[in-house]
Amino acid sequence: RPSGATIPGIPADNAVMQSPPHFRDPTPARTAAERWLPAVAAVIVAILGLVLTFLVWREVREQSELGAGARFSGTVQDVRTRLDQRLDAYAQILRGATGLVLTRPVIDRKAWAAYHASLEIPKRFPGVQTFLWVPVIPPGGAAKFEREQRRLGHPDYLVWTRDDVTPVTAIAFVEPFVRENVKALGFDMYSEPVRREAMARARDSGDMAITGKVSLVIDDRPLPGFIMYVPVYRDGGVPATIESRRERLLGYVSSAFRIEDLLSATLGNRLLDFHVRVFDGPVAKDDWSMYDSAPSGTRAADGAALFRHVISFPVGDRKSTRLNS
Repeated sequence: RPSGATIPGIPADNAVMQSPPHFRDPTPARTAAERWLPAVAAVIVAILGLVLTFLVWREVREQSELGAGARFSGTVQDVRTRLDQRLDAYAQILRGATGLVLTRPVIDRKAWAAYHASLEIPKRFPGVQTFLWVPVIPPGGAAKFEREQRRLGHPDYLVWTRDDVTPVTAIAFVEPFVRENVKALGFDMYSEPVRREAMARARDSGDMAITGKVSLVIDDRPLPGFIMYVPVYRDGGVPATIESRRERLLGYVSSAFRIEDLLSATLGNRLLDFHVRVFDGPVAKDDWSMYDSAPSGTRAADGAALFRHVISFPVGDRKSTRLNS
């Protein structure tokens, strides 16, 4: 073929093929928003899932805390009920012993021990440290009283006071008759201010009264405790007036308690579930602390407690005892 000639339908070697002017790509170009939309949707779905998970978790937690709070409040009420019932039972023991005093012209150590044994106190009423008969000593009658007690079974009996004062009462009989309790014999409980205040209240009211926090004379260690008194009057019953109650008072049936032993006997394993503190007063002051279940050095954990509850409840005629848990 001649140079430069072309064959119809076949482009020359140096020809450039071009699309017809009317041809366009049928796939439109994607915008930036369209390219990011799937990723944004995935993120939104993930966030919504997290929010929904959080809301469900919070609801479950709130319901769980409400249930735990209700159980805690119920347990606190149970603790209070148990303590009230235990202390009332102790008071009934003492009131029952007034009959022994009133029906016998003379009480000796053997009779007191037999009555104590019949009550099975260590088995049925754990927490009671001592079971006492504390008669009133007539003015100037201490020496005569000592001779009578020696004749009734205590050959070395002596009346003694906390301070150098004239004795008003003396512990005549104590059970259980063991070494640590025997050293309380002869002690004039009325000579010590905290005991005296409770004894005077019992005498004037004709009802059970308890002391504030005291250290028991039977303890070599200063463990906090309290003492319960029930007055006994001549001819039984409670005289009508305060003056006649003071005049007709024979003495007191009494028991001493260590607060730690009382709570352990009353609450048992429940003390393992809570941090319990007991105060003999209207506020939580260390000076008024009678019991703290937390081991030494762990009290700071109180700040992390999920629940707290404070009970102010009467013990006998004392209205200000607090139980913190």
